[in-house]
Amino acid sequence: MKKVFLYSAALIFSCLTSLTHAQQPKELIIGFDDFPPITYVDEQGQSQGTALNYAQQVLEELGYRVKFRALPSARLYKELISGKVNIWMGALGKSELKNHILESRYSIEQINLALYYPLEQVTPNLPYDLKNKKIITIKGFSYWKVNTWLNDKDLNIKVIQASSHTSAIAMLLKKRGDFLLSYQEPMSFTRQALGIESLQLPFIVLQKIPLSFILSKQTPHAHSIMQAIDAHLAQSGLHILETEKEP
Repeated sequence: MKKVFLYSAALIFSCLTSLTHAQQPKELIIGFDDFPPITYVDEQGQSQGTALNYAQQVLEELGYRVKFRALPSARLYKELISGKVNIWMGALGKSELKNHILESRYSIEQINLALYYPLEQVTPNLPYDLKNKKIITIKGFSYWKVNTWLNDKDLNIKVIQASSHTSAIAMLLKKRGDFLLSYQEPMSFTRQALGIESLQLPFIVLQKIPLSFILSKQTPHAHSIMQAIDAHLAQSGLHILETEKEP
């Protein structure tokens, strides 16, 4: 059965690739927010990141030119909905986008949402030990299921917003908050950039979130493009993943 599936996927991929290359290559705009090392702009102003590099490789093999646009999250979502941005290499299952986008059936990467706390603090019992505490969050980020904790009146959590991962780490170390809510990947990247990767900051992983190709329905021939992308990912040996939807 597995051999039949792989043969079928390869055949579909071959047909779709031939169809794509038979046409003039089109340009697809990939929008992204600041989420290093997955998507970001480096010190030279160049678009970088593991997901962007992978997306460019896949789309160029399918015959498309690629253009990158760095945008704040809120604007990125709006332009993805309107079609000004064609693709976002982002989190599958975003509820606010579900009626406006097509999602890949395959996860290419995973991000981990985590709760950080000072070294001297005991491991918290969640969510009960969050009651009446101050939690540092980072502007422009969404926090999925944890939003229910942040908005729970019984927990009475005070949310303190930081402008960046650098300022969020500083706030936690200065005890301006009891906990820091962030994603492991940009936290590790920021600590390395600051030269404090050896600093011990214990954390608890709260949620594992898959990332992949998210395509605006406003993109011409959107369904055909997504079929070609999925066929390519199938041929690469990635597994279909049932994604958890954001509440």
